[in-house]
Amino acid sequence: MALMSAQFPELGCLYASGAVMFLEPLAFPRAPRFIQIVNRDTAMSLNDMHAYRSTGGSHWLTISNVFASRPQDVVVYDSLYHDVSPSTKALLRQLYFLHGNTQVRFERVHKQTDGTSCGRWAIAFAFDLALGLNPRDAAYDVARMGGHLLAALESSQVTPFPRRR
Repeated sequence: MALMSAQFPELGCLYASGAVMFLEPLAFPRAPRFIQIVNRDTAMSLNDMHAYRSTGGSHWLTISNVFASRPQDVVVYDSLYHDVSPSTKALLRQLYFLHGNTQVRFERVHKQTDGTSCGRWAIAFAFDLALGLNPRDAAYDVARMGGHLLAALESSQVTPFPRRR
């Protein structure tokens, strides 16, 4: 998140992903565009910390309004699930004081085929969004995702994740 924030200072949110569990509900992002990687099993408040990961593990996904119909709407990019879960809705309520007219939309994206790579996928979605690319249209080269992420961190450059040819 820090890498994207440095390269794209005009984007909103980009909070350290591990810190989101400690945030009180935020007013809707002030920036016209925002991106945030979140963990769908994050506790909903400090009082709920005992429940952290009680649902059988954690899962990373990306939320944004970059390709939403309206700036106040939220699009969910999830590499594993096929709809917005109650856990994700609760997390969205926690993070973004959702106003009555806010719409949450689930975007169909390329899916992971294992149970452990969701973090790489969430970062790939976030990188694409920051670069103005819609993750809906991406067919990532899964074998090259890890190496690409390492190179991006070493070079401090956000670049599109490799696509399948």
